[in-house]
Amino acid sequence: MTQETILVLLAGLIGVLFAALVGFLWMVVRAGLDHEPHTFDNRQGSASPELRDGVEAHEGSPRQSKVAA
Repeated sequence: MTQETILVLLAGLIGVLFAALVGFLWMVVRAGLDHEPHTFDNRQGSASPELRDGVEAHEGSPRQSKVAA
């Protein structure tokens, strides 16, 4: 490889590393500004239609048919 090719590859690598650093810092700043304690909690909620946040699940619109189509 020529010296010019090595410099181009090095510049590209530095650009990618810089972009990754900026993205990481953006995530850290966003997480620091977020006041919700479970920002990165990816767990799914309960599948049961029981209470959610103290409110019962509704049965649907009164105009909806109870028979599955």
